[in-house]
Amino acid sequence: MIYFTTFLLLIHFLLVNCYRHLHFTNADVCDPKGTTKTVQIGDGAILLSLNNDSFASFDKLKEEKKICNIMIKTRKDLGLMVHAENVFLRTEPRNGSKEACIDYIEFGREDIIPFITMERSGKLCGDKTGYHYDEPGGQLLIWLKLGPYRPLPNRASLSTARLSLVITPYRKTEAMQNLWIQAMFEWQTVSLDQK
Repeated sequence: MIYFTTFLLLIHFLLVNCYRHLHFTNADVCDPKGTTKTVQIGDGAILLSLNNDSFASFDKLKEEKKICNIMIKTRKDLGLMVHAENVFLRTEPRNGSKEACIDYIEFGREDIIPFITMERSGKLCGDKTGYHYDEPGGQLLIWLKLGPYRPLPNRASLSTARLSLVITPYRKTEAMQNLWIQAMFEWQTVSLDQK
């Protein structure tokens, strides 16, 4: 019965709210100068993506790294939940078994101290499909760093990077948040079982 109720609530939420799809190469999302861009999503969900050939035509990226600073805002009475639907960002071995990020994404919460973000996810790279991040304040910070297109002959090119994030507003009640987390966990478990 709980699964059926969860399913109905999830279907109702998906049918009532629409998803906007934005690409990390969109100038409204990622400023080439590195300034923070603000994306207002109201009470609708958003899908942010980066596919294999996103930056292949950027000649400047072949020598330099690209950093995107994004602020996702929703209504004041809503929080934001991030679900990493598909994430693979390049890494390289360093100091034996420890890997260093060539590319990474990081999430944070907007706070009252300017230029410092106290609450951060830490740099995420490698395969992080299924990762979740919760921002109850409705102001999500995202930092995306992409290293050089192909920095060394033995490293993978940037075209191997994949990123697909679903960012969904939710009402700030503990019961609703727990229901959303449970539904996403069940969806991920079913997805993994089918592979």
